[in-house]
Amino acid sequence: MEIDPISIQIARETNVFSHLFEVDLNNLNEEFFKEYYNFFDYICLIDVLEHLTNPELVMLKMKKFLNTGGSFIISLPNLSFGDIKLNIMQNEFKYTDTGILDRTHIKFFTYKSIVDFTTDLNLKICISEAKIADISAKIGLNSQCIKRYICEDPHSYVYQYIIKATPTNLEISELRDINTEMIQPDWNFINQILTKERKIARKRKIVNFLLPINSNRRETVVKLYRLIKCGV
Repeated sequence: MEIDPISIQIARETNVFSHLFEVDLNNLNEEFFKEYYNFFDYICLIDVLEHLTNPELVMLKMKKFLNTGGSFIISLPNLSFGDIKLNIMQNEFKYTDTGILDRTHIKFFTYKSIVDFTTDLNLKICISEAKIADISAKIGLNSQCIKRYICEDPHSYVYQYIIKATPTNLEISELRDINTEMIQPDWNFINQILTKERKIARKRKIVNFLLPINSNRRETVVKLYRLIKCGV
């Protein structure tokens, strides 16, 4: 299912999909697709729910299409990413063309609201993966206490959650505890990613210092690198 006809045409040319439907999920009538009730092992909603006016209702409709034991694969941006927290503390909230504050996003999520969202839909988070990025060092904030508080929260380094969630009949209280535990990012994993990112950032800073962007020296080095790479 895809809302954009151009994307449908691109998808059709891949010869990957057996069927493609132009559908606005905000106005989904699941009765039109009864042949797919209890049909799918997986339904993927990748960067989708944040664009919907009523994602809970859409999920309830989509559950009808899962077979017994089927699962949703869902990705959601994290509004409580550290840079956004720091910006809000400075009264800044600027929409962008892409990313967490994509101007087409009309719903926003944090890990706690994702737990509420899945629990209320009787979905058990079976697998959770956090996409990690460093918090910008350029953002100025006088209060070191606030900075420390933000930096000590592992969710501040998560810009996107990817989860596998499966319908369940567990009691709500038990389900909420499971979903809360499953979506917690691992500090060791976060530190591994941040260490790698910071090494790359330091190298980039050194390169930009020695070879300033748009300088003749940089262009010469790039040309030499391309020649060497091509084996000339």
